[in-house]
Amino acid sequence: MHIGGGPNDPGTKAPFVAAIDARVHDFEHCVGLLDPSDGTGTFGIDLLVAADGGHPQTSNVRTVLSGEDFKKCMVAAFQNVEFAHPKYGKTKLSYSVRIGPR
Repeated sequence: MHIGGGPNDPGTKAPFVAAIDARVHDFEHCVGLLDPSDGTGTFGIDLLVAADGGHPQTSNVRTVLSGEDFKKCMVAAFQNVEFAHPKYGKTKLSYSVRIGPR
């Protein structure tokens, strides 16, 4: 994870990571939509968290993994994350998930 324009230390990242980790079952469901022949890869996305927190705006999806259902599912899963009020106000995150062999 990279926090745009802000500190990238573990303490600043922790609340964002915790919010995403709370939705791990959603992401696992999405991975189940991949064809087993896809192998490994990453799924990256940018998240804009409002100063009041809540659900992020998503943009800039990055992946070599195929399947529109998988991609739509991952975007929806990230959009469903509920973030707390960011310490430094409106915050843009760049987040990537490595998906290994299944």
